[in-house]
Amino acid sequence: MQATSLTGDPLDDVLAHTILAREHMRLHSELAKDHNDIVRFKRDVLEDAQRKGIRRDIVEIMLREFEKVHVQLEKEQAAAARAAREGDDTESGKPDPNPKPEDPPSKPTKKKRRGGKGKGKRASGRSKIPGGRPKGVGNLSPADFPEAKRIAVQFGEDMNSGCRCPHCMQGKLERTRGSSRLRFEARAPITAVIYDVEKMRCGACRQEFEAPMPPDARAGIVIAKATPDAAAQSLLLRYGQGFPDARLDDLQGWHNVTFDNSRQWSIASQAYDALGPVRTFLTRFVANATLRQVDDCTARVIEDHMRIRFEVQCAEEAGFQERHVRTGLQATVFVGSNAKGVTYRLFLIGRAHQGEREFELAALRDTTEPLTRVTDAASKADAIKPLPSANAHGFVPQGNTSKGRLEEKDVTQGYCLEHLRQALDKATPGFAQEMPYLMDRLVRIFELDTEAKRRNLDADARLAWHQAHSQPLFEEMLAYAKSEIATNPKAEPNGDYRRALGYLVNNEKGLGAFLRVAGIPLTTTDAEQGAKFTKKHHHNSLSFQTRRGADVGAFFMSLIATCLGLGVNPLAYLTAILRWRHAITDDNAGDWMPDTFERGLTAVQSSAPTDARGYVVCPSRKRAPDAHESPPSPFAGAPPQPASPHSAIH
Repeated sequence: MQATSLTGDPLDDVLAHTILAREHMRLHSELAKDHNDIVRFKRDVLEDAQRKGIRRDIVEIMLREFEKVHVQLEKEQAAAARAAREGDDTESGKPDPNPKPEDPPSKPTKKKRRGGKGKGKRASGRSKIPGGRPKGVGNLSPADFPEAKRIAVQFGEDMNSGCRCPHCMQGKLERTRGSSRLRFEARAPITAVIYDVEKMRCGACRQEFEAPMPPDARAGIVIAKATPDAAAQSLLLRYGQGFPDARLDDLQGWHNVTFDNSRQWSIASQAYDALGPVRTFLTRFVANATLRQVDDCTARVIEDHMRIRFEVQCAEEAGFQERHVRTGLQATVFVGSNAKGVTYRLFLIGRAHQGEREFELAALRDTTEPLTRVTDAASKADAIKPLPSANAHGFVPQGNTSKGRLEEKDVTQGYCLEHLRQALDKATPGFAQEMPYLMDRLVRIFELDTEAKRRNLDADARLAWHQAHSQPLFEEMLAYAKSEIATNPKAEPNGDYRRALGYLVNNEKGLGAFLRVAGIPLTTTDAEQGAKFTKKHHHNSLSFQTRRGADVGAFFMSLIATCLGLGVNPLAYLTAILRWRHAITDDNAGDWMPDTFERGLTAVQSSAPTDARGYVVCPSRKRAPDAHESPPSPFAGAPPQPASPHSAIH
């Protein structure tokens, strides 16, 4: 019986066609000696294969192997051209002392590395990721670690400059440029230090004195026995990376440095109360911003969920369904920028959506400068109303039934073009012929905005750039969408295609705000990227336990996200404000923000009082002498000693 291939053709015929195709490729590859022959190669082989009756799919498979010949010819041509430019010194017997590496091929073949000596080598020419670590694995230089501790390694006294060489015993040693060795050390995220404090006691009055503690370990500086840097590290792990308290407690226990979760909460709670002026300044800054981006994402608070379950029960007893009760919890992210371009981020977690949060910030706005707001086109973004309270049946209704809404003046509303792209992309699978017209023009608008950023155009120049290049594309999109709605029968009223077109037509003014207002962004990407802190916390820690815990977490997320957005080290900033939290007031809170805290440090360190004596007077264990009595004298018959004019230092 004759063997048969998977395609149904006899296997012998497939092998015969394959062998014949190989022979034709070998013949043409020997004749191809330059780039022009390579270009004509595919056409000649296909025509010859058609005359010989060779299967086309087999020929196309064999053509892929011939790419190696193409690459080799390009390398040889590049080497020959370079030799011609340099005068070809190799033929004259004078080899080039500094040969240059060969030019890379235009179409290099991709090879997967599966171990070997080259595994883990960093590719040359790779640029660093903005705001993150460089691409590649390992082989980083010591210059890539600016915060690393440096330890000087030096010779002994017998190896100084000018000493005799211990190898040849003839020459003298001279100092040359040293080298750097990179080593990584491991320790617990938070370490513990035990201070063995020396004490003194008076033999006569029995008063005890303690040796002074280091400045960062004194009472009033530490928070729940944690120094400012340890407290900042705890906050950074908890609210910056979503590290649960219990997980950090376990990790510290593995290192035999217990850091219980109750202490972690005490640190966060006390720091939250002490930094009230910073919280107030941050909220007012975002409320008075000239440019504001807003976005919502989901959050989870156990206390609020318990309240929602109770309200659902009340609604069912009153004859309502669960859909009539507001069951959602949102983490609203605000990205506010002032006229100078300084950007702060503010997180708020609760049952209020972004429109209701906007209403709360509007009450704090006391500036007359116009506001530009960029959101998505959801209905809650425009419903700027107060958060409704529970109705007569004991539950908060799903929709905001508050009468009236905030009438804002000098406010420009812009909508995110990325949400428009998502709406168009959702309708693309079923309408592959209609959607490319809109998608191509929208992508071109994004490319023009990227080009404007690459040219470092200011706000006015960027507006003129979009008016000249992007406005015709946006008008073409609008005209096409209106025409499709009016004439195309596929644009059904409740279909995905009609919804995508309606999203563009109904929100024409907001989506085209970047063509009228200078400095307005095309998307709410900054706000959506800021929401990753709450999403990371939700994925790792799942929820907040109480309402106060959500407020504490939102505040420290705001500070950490603001630091990262401004390029400030969040650990250094949190350490500074926790160290000098007692010096922060409502009057100088503006000097303790992530971009200005160095100014506050300079002011407070220059005015901080110095401790003349340094020792600590401990509480006496004996009964304190009366006001008219004096401490006993160690010498019999000695006159009473006057009281010390210095007060005790605690």
